[in-house]
Amino acid sequence: QKDYHFLQAFLSLTSTHYDASCNEVDFIKETEQSRKKINDWTAKRTQGKIKDLIPEGVLDAMTRLVLTNAIYFKGDWANKFDKDKTVDASFYLTPNKTVMASLMFQKEKFKYSQTDVLQLLELPYKGDDLSMVVLLPKEKDGLSDLENQLIAENIAEWQMRMHPRKVEVYLPRFKMTSKFSLAKTLAQMGMPDAFTN
Repeated sequence: QKDYHFLQAFLSLTSTHYDASCNEVDFIKETEQSRKKINDWTAKRTQGKIKDLIPEGVLDAMTRLVLTNAIYFKGDWANKFDKDKTVDASFYLTPNKTVMASLMFQKEKFKYSQTDVLQLLELPYKGDDLSMVVLLPKEKDGLSDLENQLIAENIAEWQMRMHPRKVEVYLPRFKMTSKFSLAKTLAQMGMPDAFTN
């Protein structure tokens, strides 16, 4: 909120170490314009991929501070999928519900492993700095059981078992978005006053 001044030392620190900036708006008199300004900031920094970070009705005249962070990642696969090998096939959303999906395909050597309940596959991105690890339950109704096993120790153990081998990969074309409310988390980390009336 404009006229809520931050210490210059804080602004310098966040700018130098986090590439963060502080912009003043008027949530009290220009709530909707302020929301649009934040959304425009997000859209610009994500190449238009995230357009409505803050939906209507979230901000009001009582809002004093909005902390935003936008992450946009677009990576190229180290082993590209050939578009000509993409096929339409059934994809299970639930054990009883399928949809037709475009499945990319390639037969290549990737790090792979399996247990009694799941298959693991590592798909590297170009540059070999990052990769995607895909966990696939062996049973159509095995997703909730797999989710219950998702702890750091299990994931580390499963990944240690992975070794390169030639595999046939069918992967649906997809886009992922996530939204998180960090009010409870930030309060538990030592900022409780900011999230009370």
